[in-house]
Amino acid sequence: MERRILSDPPYRVVFEKVVPEEPGHYGTWEAPARLTEWMKQENIRLYAHQVKALQALSKNRSVIVTTPTASGKSLIYQAWFLAALEQGKPVRVLYVSPLKALIQNQAAALGEILEETIGSAEAVGILTGDTPRERRRSYERRPPRFLLTTPELLHFSLIQRAERWGRLWEEVSLVVLDETHVYRGVFGIHMAAVIRRMRALLEKHHRTPPFLLLSATLANPLEHAQNLTGIQDFTVVGRSTAPRPRKTYQVAETEPLPLDVLIPRVVQFLMERGHRILVFARTRKGVERAFLSLQAGGEERVAAYRAGYLPEQRRALEEAMISGELQAMITTSALELGVDIGDLTAVVIYGFPGSKMSFFQQCGRAGRKQPGLCVFLPTQDALDQYYKDHPETLLSPRTEPIVLHPANGPVLVQHVAAFAHECRLQGEICTRDQVARWWGEEGLEALDQLEVEDPERFQTYLHRVRETYLPRLSRNELAQKVHLRATGERFEIWDQKTGELVGETQPPHLFNECYPGAIYLHQGSSYIVERWDPVHHRVWVSPVIRTYDTEPLFEIHLEILRERERKTHPGLTLVHGDVRVERRTLGYVRLRPGTQQILSSELYETPLVHRFRTQALWLILEEESLLEQYLEETQPQKRWNPSLKEPTAETYFAAALHAAEHAMIGLFPVVVLADRSDIGGLSTLFHAQTERPTIFIYEGVEGGVGYTRQAYRTLPRLVEAAHARLKACSCELDSGCPGCIQSPKCGNANQILSKSGASWIFQWIRAALARPFQSTGTGSPLPE
Repeated sequence: MERRILSDPPYRVVFEKVVPEEPGHYGTWEAPARLTEWMKQENIRLYAHQVKALQALSKNRSVIVTTPTASGKSLIYQAWFLAALEQGKPVRVLYVSPLKALIQNQAAALGEILEETIGSAEAVGILTGDTPRERRRSYERRPPRFLLTTPELLHFSLIQRAERWGRLWEEVSLVVLDETHVYRGVFGIHMAAVIRRMRALLEKHHRTPPFLLLSATLANPLEHAQNLTGIQDFTVVGRSTAPRPRKTYQVAETEPLPLDVLIPRVVQFLMERGHRILVFARTRKGVERAFLSLQAGGEERVAAYRAGYLPEQRRALEEAMISGELQAMITTSALELGVDIGDLTAVVIYGFPGSKMSFFQQCGRAGRKQPGLCVFLPTQDALDQYYKDHPETLLSPRTEPIVLHPANGPVLVQHVAAFAHECRLQGEICTRDQVARWWGEEGLEALDQLEVEDPERFQTYLHRVRETYLPRLSRNELAQKVHLRATGERFEIWDQKTGELVGETQPPHLFNECYPGAIYLHQGSSYIVERWDPVHHRVWVSPVIRTYDTEPLFEIHLEILRERERKTHPGLTLVHGDVRVERRTLGYVRLRPGTQQILSSELYETPLVHRFRTQALWLILEEESLLEQYLEETQPQKRWNPSLKEPTAETYFAAALHAAEHAMIGLFPVVVLADRSDIGGLSTLFHAQTERPTIFIYEGVEGGVGYTRQAYRTLPRLVEAAHARLKACSCELDSGCPGCIQSPKCGNANQILSKSGASWIFQWIRAALARPFQSTGTGSPLPE
């Protein structure tokens, strides 16, 4: 098929920042002779930040290195390991990465170095789910000097089956945790528990090795390292001294085209100019839609890549990109980490990825060895438009602080059960004092709270006898129930016609993408979800020709369980605490592809109900005459608002609250490093427990991970950002647009919204927040 050559770019650059090339700054480190000779032959000089880390490790100090991509973080542990081998030390390194593809890359790179220096790569071993059983057994008898593994295998095998790995634990001399910025949210809570169990195990074997944490640039590296590991004493290496090629950042705007029209045009434009490209889209659906469009246009050197693909599918795509068979790849954040896919020259980011940290990680995939280009294409949603309006904020080097809250009861109870087994192996009993020692008093409190408020879940895993904990499940049963990257259990997606495994999913994706009747996209193919099998954790789908897309319809019920912190201003109360959320999926709407126009709706006979406990912040509007004040000052009945079918006084005010809720959730990542898919909301004119108009923002993760706690403390900034977006948005209807108050996640299809009303609410909240307040930390459940 002949394609039209695009002479003009399909986007307009509204802001450009060129970061000039920078030279490197070097240091000196006394390396053994063979290592020194190898570095000389390879023309390798250690950067000053690498030397700082190596010097700290040589003093047995733990280190966190938080520098940009392509700054030589891997060489730190490679040099340390090679030096120890040459000096004849009984060295054994345990390396952990959240991505199997990255493990393969790092093992190959280290193996090549060992071949060149000592003539053999036998010291390197990989332990993942793909490792053959025979090789795993040989590793148990004789562990490699450098063992690379995943968090899952560290948890399931190395720690839970520690009796098989005695020699490893007796000799570990360095623990490397790569890509540690990934360990946040639920995954971070699980990983924090795994690391504490590992440290307890090392202590039993009289080992206290240093930890080397490698991360993207963070605003709070020391705090994150401490929360993740429980170790307090870290050397922080935060400034890169590596040379840097010229990098051009562009913030663009485009015609309001659908993703599956715009991305193919951008890809074609850049490919014709010789770029090797990585395109990041925010959702799995977005990746698949853009790939389908490119396929239909006859483009053969492009592929889609995302989580949910089977391991062998992902590996084949990586190799095709490295070999040059592919020139461009469209991906989710699955390729944000340092998986080797060759030398890229351009990155296109369609839609803000949720954090500036991720934004710079994604941009860093291009221009590692030669000048690079990073193009940000904002979508129409509020956060993207905010950063288009404030590009200097987007491109400033300061990133967000990372949130990690290890004291999550639903996660912690699983790991304390595993810890109880591990204590038994050492001839001990798991006590409350031990839990407090490794997880702190806050962790013990979370466990106590779960025991009282969710005894069924607690007793599934643990039996408490006075001051001790006994596991209720066997180690094999625990292995089936505990999934490190989610609080819920994994579901397999099966093709009902062929009986083949298509992929996998888990909450919350299960409820957002795989509800019965949903159109599910996978590797360029379209499926319709036929049914769920909750007993065997399976979703059954059938191939279908895609003529429409779907979005779920749902409603939220919310119960306040506990207040943790409270600020009372005249007329306004702000609270952070625990809530129980009930999400009832009522059905779904069919949408026209591209325009997303609603075509029809389908309601279930019986709603799908998902209940969970989590953390939330809520704003209680206390002022008695607020409704009358709102109506008098805004006169909303004079504005045409197609989202209001019944324009009563109460409906006008409900629309203002609902729009303010949407606007704050939309701008939430400005103040908190969180994925908006993990944030939900509810606004109501009257809540049974507050007895006032109330706006709730809750975490869509069971048990909560601390996002709303940070937002509670930075609420004025969140309100300021949301209000600024409303004022900057040029849409004319009071029902708003995706750039201000409309949300793709709204459970009632963006009905009952008022942009002017939200602006009035924010002005009122800002005035209230400026008044004196009283602050309390209640920390107790509400009375029955």
